[in-house]
Amino acid sequence: PDRFHADALAGLGPYRVLRFMDLMATNNAPWTDWCGYPRQDDAMWNGVSPGNPGGRLAGVSPAGALPAETIGDFANTANADPWVTIPHMADDSFVLGFATALADRLGPSRRIWVEYTNEAWNGSFTQQTYIARTWCSRYADLAAGCAADTVPGNGTICDGFPTTWNQSCG
Repeated sequence: PDRFHADALAGLGPYRVLRFMDLMATNNAPWTDWCGYPRQDDAMWNGVSPGNPGGRLAGVSPAGALPAETIGDFANTANADPWVTIPHMADDSFVLGFATALADRLGPSRRIWVEYTNEAWNGSFTQQTYIARTWCSRYADLAAGCAADTVPGNGTICDGFPTTWNQSCG
């Protein structure tokens, strides 16, 4: 049988870029490193490991995220570019691992659109507090803006990821 439903693919026909933010479970994401993110061969992609929230446990992926390989396969099948949203606590190993797994799966004509987290300004998500606490205090040139900004942490980390992403994607 076909891996992706034909009706779903037909409905995506006019779209050239598909955003995978919700399918990656980006909001309030627990992942920090690549070891904790779902893999194609996990027994299920929507389980939470009891007693080990946010971590991997023998073939069980946390919190319903789609593996990078599946995102690549779906984008190829839908003839669309993937727009992925990197979780707010992701370290370099996550970015490098995700970028490599996705790029290895995509066809040569596909372009990857990368976004750091989702709605960093939105206080209803844990990423807003994390970003404000982590990044505003680390950069003197941002501290004043963070203090004056009603949107703490807005845009303070975006410059850190392109270098790492480009290392894995050429």
